[in-house]
Amino acid sequence: MFCVKCGEKLIEGSQFCSKCGSSTNAGTPGAQSNSGQSGGTHQSPIQPQAKSESKGIMPKVKTAAFVLVVIIVAVFAFELFSGGGSSSGSASLVGTWSNDANPSHRYTFQENGNGTRGMGGALNESFTWRIEGNTVIIATWLMEERWDFRIRGNSVTFTNGPLPGTFRYSRVS
Repeated sequence: MFCVKCGEKLIEGSQFCSKCGSSTNAGTPGAQSNSGQSGGTHQSPIQPQAKSESKGIMPKVKTAAFVLVVIIVAVFAFELFSGGGSSSGSASLVGTWSNDANPSHRYTFQENGNGTRGMGGALNESFTWRIEGNTVIIATWLMEERWDFRIRGNSVTFTNGPLPGTFRYSRVS
């Protein structure tokens, strides 16, 4: 026997379809049988009806939620990979920056491309600097350093330079 509603093959003697739960009308005359036993009628199983297209608000809510998630992921990726919201122009780096872990260690970047760094007093070292994308190139009398940087508000983070680690500085002036 097959379910008249969904076409699922029924267990012999069951009163309800195990797939859709509808009544099987077991024991009623004219019930469909595919057993091939004598005395039973042999009829083709009823084909399941094609699922109707989902209607209502749920598919629209799911689509809207998916679009929202995609937008959030895109904004996050933009922030992460492009430095979105941060400023990397040379004018934004101009000023004096103090190391968060060691406040006496400072960098001063001047608009004319000159600068100083050090612990103050006789330990200061002069350098020239320029910006290429999100990288600042600091050239001293001894070598040239390349640091990736990211400015957020009154703090700057230097990474991927000649020293391992991440260095945070806060704007002093």
